[in-house]
Amino acid sequence: MTLSRGSALAVGLALAFAAGGCASVQVAVNRNADIQSVKRVAVLPFAVRDEGQSVWLEGAWETEMMRLGYVVVERGDVQDILREQGLSLAGITREDQAPRIGMILGVEGLLLGSGTPERPTVRLVSLATGQTLWSVAYHDESYLASPRKMADGVEGELRAAAWRPAVVVRDSSTSRARLFGSGSGRRVAVNTFKGSDPEEWADRAGTAFLQAGADIVERARLEELLKEHALSLSGVVSEAGAVKLTQVLGADSVLMGGGFGRPYRRTAGTMMGAGVSGYKFALKLVSLETGQLKWSGYGMIADPDDRETFTAIFLATAGSAR
Repeated sequence: MTLSRGSALAVGLALAFAAGGCASVQVAVNRNADIQSVKRVAVLPFAVRDEGQSVWLEGAWETEMMRLGYVVVERGDVQDILREQGLSLAGITREDQAPRIGMILGVEGLLLGSGTPERPTVRLVSLATGQTLWSVAYHDESYLASPRKMADGVEGELRAAAWRPAVVVRDSSTSRARLFGSGSGRRVAVNTFKGSDPEEWADRAGTAFLQAGADIVERARLEELLKEHALSLSGVVSEAGAVKLTQVLGADSVLMGGGFGRPYRRTAGTMMGAGVSGYKFALKLVSLETGQLKWSGYGMIADPDDRETFTAIFLATAGSAR
């Protein structure tokens, strides 16, 4: 397949507005593609200017994809993985490269996002065919609401196309976070987070989870073990690496995520009200055995030192495993 097929693809796309008459969300579903063929996906970092926003949007869409019924897999630095194989993300739309990329990453589709936080565009690409299965665009000033509203629009169109979810996850959302998943970890390693002030965000989450009763691998010890055994937590992309990490760390899961430390003013219509400054975060618990996300969540706190929010998340996700 060549990129020229993208122009022909537009003929087969059905454009629809999201339910509820919200003209800010537009969803396009490819009627010429088999939407049932992609159930296992990875979400790539969003191509936006700000790293903190990219981390948050990636985490938000991992959460929403789980909610839609996809199996979401952590695949580390996809660009580096493909580069080692002489490939690049440009190959996902080519019939001669897309299947190989899917085989290397162990997924059937990739979710890509671009634009700005106020005007993002998200699309799901099949790695068997290189086809775009669906895309969604959003135009608003409401940061937190956009992933949820966009996913609501996609859900409506998938339901109309008789989409059959691969998994059904529990909604464990709290007052401060959108949270979906179906499992917890017995012993959790906390990775350094992405975004602004990554170590501080990891410490906040790790401390809160420990206070709530989680069995946490102390982060200084974690870094010492990884260095000693020449390992990286990006080992979740490799089955052999995952086995070795599990043995060395004595953990079955790794907590990953990111925080965006600069406050901003939210507008009316967001999930948590109007005119309140806050700090955004995204969290996910990844199985070291399979690389699949056990749960994923994203949200906002008014105070960067607020640990009660993370404690509530741990208790909610621990409850989802029962």
